[in-house]
Order: sequence, then structure tokens, then C-alpha cells
Amino acid sequence: MQSTNRVCERPGAPVLIAAGGASIALYATAIARALGAERVDLVGGNGFLRGTAERLGANLLDEEFPRRLGPYPITVDASGDVDGLACALRSTEPEGVCTSIGIYFAETTPVPLLEMYTNGIRFHTGRVHARPAMPAILELVRDGRFRPELVTGETATWERAAEAVAGHRSKLVVTREDA
Repeated sequence: MQSTNRVCERPGAPVLIAAGGASIALYATAIARALGAERVDLVGGNGFLRGTAERLGANLLDEEFPRRLGPYPITVDASGDVDGLACALRSTEPEGVCTSIGIYFAETTPVPLLEMYTNGIRFHTGRVHARPAMPAILELVRDGRFRPELVTGETATWERAAEAVAGHRSKLVVTREDA
């Protein structure tokens, strides 16, 4: 949740999230809302993700990634799609920040470096260091401002785990009772 620190830099700032099919866009939506973002706009995403994001308080924009939206002081690429990444970067306002939480497996990924350079865009990507962020996230949960269970699309018991993993379409949580 590296975008958590970015939202804290600009309390109340609007946030754009470029979404793919994974639940991380939903967590980004919920955290931005919990931290007081003026609004959270979501572009892209599948039907399940878009419906859940709307219930979490996101404003739904295009299903396809346009060249540019905004400008937004904070953007999040959670798309895993080069068009989503480019849209998020081009939609970041001058001196704004874009955090990419997508993974790109291609040897090269096109990035609009000239536009980023001329606008002073800060770009952050990489795995989150979750431990330092946990106290702040747990405080949001304790205060009732962040409800991670709203992102969960499916639950399954330990006994049904193999079947559930094979057929899941959304955020899956497997539960197990300790003996």
C-alpha cells in the first residue's frame, strides 16, 4: 500500500485508479477513501471489480483506458496493462505522483518518459514493504474507516480450498479453524 503515503502527502486530493482484474485496485480505492480522498475515480476493470469499487465509493469512468484523464495529483496503476499504465502516468498532474502496483512481465514496457520528465512526475513501483504500513492500516480498520472484508468476493473452508482456487473469480479468502 505504498500509495497510502502519497495520499497522506495531499490530504483530500482526488485519486485516479487504473484498474485491471485484480483486487489490489479495490484495496487502493478503499484506502484512498479511508484516508479522506475528495474523490476516487476508477478507469478500466472488469464488471465484478467495477461494481465492488462503486460500492466502496469510487466514481466509475471509462471501461477502456483513454490516452489521458485528469489531471490528478495522485494516480495509481493497478491495471497490469501497458495502456492503463500510460493512462495513469499521463493523467498525473505536474509534480504529482503515480504509484504502479502492477507487474509487467514483458522485457520492455513503454513509458511516456518525455511527458513525465517535462511535468516532474514522480513514479514509484515495486513490492510494498507492508510491515511499516501495518500500524496505520490497522488503525484505519480499528476506527472503522477501512473495511477490508468488503473487498473479499469469496470465502472457502480449508477443505474446499482446492476447488475454490480452481474456480475463483475474485478476491478469495480461505479459512481454517485451528484444532
